[in-house]
Amino acid sequence: MGPAGYQEGDSTRGWWIGAGWLTFLRGKLGNPRNVEISFELETVQEAEALQRAFIAAGAKGPAPSDQLMYVPVRSCPVTDPFGVDVMIFAALENS
Repeated sequence: MGPAGYQEGDSTRGWWIGAGWLTFLRGKLGNPRNVEISFELETVQEAEALQRAFIAAGAKGPAPSDQLMYVPVRSCPVTDPFGVDVMIFAALENS
């Protein structure tokens, strides 16, 4: 992945991937919950489709909802079977 694009102290590293960040934080006893992953998709339809694909593969997640994250977005989060939260979102059209 190359050098981290973001570093905080000795334990946090982040890499810019597409329109989002892959961030690793030092966990305790291998706890995977200390990982943030976000995917920004081009369209709301793609974000919702990716959420459905994760859920079909064993993740859990609430119904998509509209949120304000600097700009209005459709948020489609999931939690994988290991407890890692994955944020999937796309900007709302005409925003």
